[in-house]
Amino acid sequence: MLAGLARTAHLGPCLAITVLTVLVGVASGVDAWTLLGVGIVVLLGQLSIGWSNDVIDADRDRAAQRTDKPIAAGEVAPRLVWTAALVSLTVALVSSLLLGVWFAVAHAVTVAAGWAYNLWLKRSWASGIAFVVSFGLLPSLARLAGDTPRLATVGETLAAATIGFSVHLANTLPDLDDDVRAGVRGLPHLLGRRGTAAIGFITLIAGAVVLTVEIGHPVALVGLALVIVIGVWGLVASLHRATRLVFRLVVAAALLLAVELVVVSALR
Repeated sequence: MLAGLARTAHLGPCLAITVLTVLVGVASGVDAWTLLGVGIVVLLGQLSIGWSNDVIDADRDRAAQRTDKPIAAGEVAPRLVWTAALVSLTVALVSSLLLGVWFAVAHAVTVAAGWAYNLWLKRSWASGIAFVVSFGLLPSLARLAGDTPRLATVGETLAAATIGFSVHLANTLPDLDDDVRAGVRGLPHLLGRRGTAAIGFITLIAGAVVLTVEIGHPVALVGLALVIVIGVWGLVASLHRATRLVFRLVVAAALLLAVELVVVSALR
C-alpha cells in the first residue's frame, strides 16, 4: 500500500522541482536553514499535486488499462490518495507562513497552478499556463523566504517560465495517445506528437538562451551548448517515440541550468 502511495506521488518530478528551487536559492545566497525549510515546504506542495493528479485521473487510467498506475491497478485506495493529497496540501500552505508572507503567497500560487492543471487546465488549450506560472515563480521562491524578500530578475523569470512550458509539453508525450482516446484536448494534443516535441525543445533552448544572456558569464555558454545537445538528442528520441526519455532529458536540462547558476555565483 505504501509503495503504491509513493508511486502515485510522482516522486521524480516532485524531487526535481524541489532540487531546482533549492539550487536557485543557493545561487542567490539564501542561508542553509531557510533553504531546508523551503525545500520541505515545496516538496509537500509538489506531493499534493502529484497525488491529486493520479486520483483525479483514476477513471481515465482505468479505461486506458494503465496497469502502471497504482490506483487503476487496485494497489491503493483512491480515498487514501485523496487524504494524502489534502493533508500534504494543508501542511504545505500553513507551514509556508513560517517562511514569510511573500513566500507563502508565491508558493500558494505555484501549488494552485498545479491543482488547477489537474482539475481543469489539462483538458483545455490553455494547459501550459499552469507550468508557465509555477516555473516562472520558481526562481523567486527561495529569495522571498530570505532575510530581504525579493523577486528574481525579469530574465531569470522569463527563462524559467519558458523552460516550464517545455517541461509541460514533454510531460504530456508519454500519455498523449491515451489522453486523446479519453477526450482530453490540451494544447499538446492539438499540436500532435511531432509538433509537441519540436516546440518543446525549441522553447527549452530559447529559455537557455535567455538565461545565458541574463547571466553574462562564459560558463553560461557551456551550459547553453549542453542544452542544445540535449535538445537535439530529445528530438531524435521523440521521433523514435522514446517519450519518457524526452521528459527526463528536459528535466535534466533544467537541473543543469540550475547548477550553472550555482557555479556562476561561486565564481563571482
